Amino acid sequence: MARQLVSANPEFQPLLRDYFRPISRRLLDEIKPIFSDRTSTDAQRLGAANAFADYAFNNIPTLTQLLTVANSEQFAVLYPIVEATRAAKTIDDLSQIAKTLPPAELGTVERIGFGQIRANAAVTLLRLGEREKALSVFDMADDPKAMTDDPEALTQFIFRCRGRGIGVAALLDLLELVSDDLQNRYRRHAHYALLLALGEYKLQEIPESQRGELLTQLEDWYLDYPSSGVHGAAGWLLCQWGQIDRARKVDEIEVPYTKDREWFTLAIKVTPTVPPKPPEEPEPVPSPQKTFYFTFIVFPKGDFKIGSFADEPSREKTEVQKSVTLTQSFALLDREITFKEPITFSPQHVKSMDHRDAKPTDAGGDADWYDSVTFCRWLTQQRRLAESDQPYADTETLDEEQYPRDPNRLPDKFPLNWPLELGRQGVLPTDGSRVGSGLSLGNANGFQLWKRRRPSSEIWLVHGE
Repeated sequence: MARQLVSANPEFQPLLRDYFRPISRRLLDEIKPIFSDRTSTDAQRLGAANAFADYAFNNIPTLTQLLTVANSEQFAVLYPIVEATRAAKTIDDLSQIAKTLPPAELGTVERIGFGQIRANAAVTLLRLGEREKALSVFDMADDPKAMTDDPEALTQFIFRCRGRGIGVAALLDLLELVSDDLQNRYRRHAHYALLLALGEYKLQEIPESQRGELLTQLEDWYLDYPSSGVHGAAGWLLCQWGQIDRARKVDEIEVPYTKDREWFTLAIKVTPTVPPKPPEEPEPVPSPQKTFYFTFIVFPKGDFKIGSFADEPSREKTEVQKSVTLTQSFALLDREITFKEPITFSPQHVKSMDHRDAKPTDAGGDADWYDSVTFCRWLTQQRRLAESDQPYADTETLDEEQYPRDPNRLPDKFPLNWPLELGRQGVLPTDGSRVGSGLSLGNANGFQLWKRRRPSSEIWLVHGE
C-alpha cells in the first residue's frame, strides 16, 4: 500500500492520503525506506516526501532527520515546515550531524552516504542563517593518519548549495567570515569549498557592489595563497566567470619556490630551435626568445596511503591499500604541456599538431619516451643548469634494452603509482636541500610513467626539489 500510494498519479495522492489517514503511522514506517532508497524513482521519492509533509508535519525531529538524506525536490517540500518552527533542538541536531567525522573503520560506499548527510545538514544550517555552525562541515581530523577526514562531505556541500536554495549572498558571507579570521581551523578547506561552490553561480548573480572587490580578491589569492588547492580554485573561478585575462596575468608571474607554499611558478626563457636550412636557401632568421611559465604543485616527502578500500566498487585485487614513504619531495606540473612548447623545441611537432587538427594551446603529444626525455633535457639546459642536474643522461647513451624505443611502451622500471614511488626509484636528482634540479617527465595518458601500453598523448612535467 505504501509503494502504491507514492507511485500513484500525483494529482490523486492527496485524496488517497486522506483515505489512509487512520493508518498513517503504519504507512510512514513503510514509506520512510522509500524516501531515501536510490532504487526508487524520483516521483516515488517525491511522493514519500509529500506523505511525510502531510502526515508528520508536527514531527519536526523526524523531518529534520529526513532533510539530511533528501534530494533537492524532497528538500523543497520539507524545508519550509522545519524553517517555520526553527526550534533550538533542530539547530543542535543539525550542528551535531554536520560536525561529526566518520569513524575510521567506515568503508568507501558508507563514506559517500555519511558525507552526503553531513553536507545536507550544513546546507540546512546555512539556509537557517547559522553561518558558523555550517562551517563545521569542512572540519578535518587533527591527525590525517587517523582516517577520519571527510573530503566527501566537502565535495557534496559544493554541489548541493544551489539546488537546495542557497543564495549567493550566503556563500559570500561565509567567504568573508573565513577570510577575516586567519586562525580559523577550517580556513583552508573552507576557502577551497566556497570558491568551487560559487562556481555554480554566474558572475552576474554577484551583487554589482561586491563584484569588483571579489574579483580582485580572487586574483590576489591566485597569486599568493600558499595552499595549492585554494590557488587552483581561485584561478578556476576567474576563468569560470570569464576573467581569462586576469588569470593569464597571474599565470605569467614567476613565483619562487618556498617551503611554506604548496606551489611555485618557473619562468623558463628558451631560444626556439631553428628548422634545418633547405639546400640553396638563405640562412633562416633566428627566432626571438620565448618565456614559458610552468606552475608546479609540490608533493612533500613523508608517509602516505596508496591503494583503495576493500569495498571500493570496480576495485582490482592488486589495489591493496598500503603505506609508502616518499623520501624526497617533488613537484608536478598543474596542467598539460601544450603543442607550443614541443614545437619551440623541435619544429617537426607542427606535423603532429596539424595531423590532430589541433591548436598550439591544445595538449601536446605524439611522442615516445625518448622524445620526452630529450625535451626535458632541453628545458633543463635552457634554465642554464649543469649536466649533473639532468634527470637522465643523453638519450644517445641510454641502454635500449633497459629503455626500449617503443612509442607505445614505457620502461618497466616505472611503477603504476609513480608519483609516490619517485623517491625510492631515484628518478629525480633531488638531494632534499636545493631547488634547481632538472625537469623529468610523467604523463596523463601515453607519456605517463606507468607500466601499461597506450597511445601517446598528454605530456606532464615533474620537477625535483
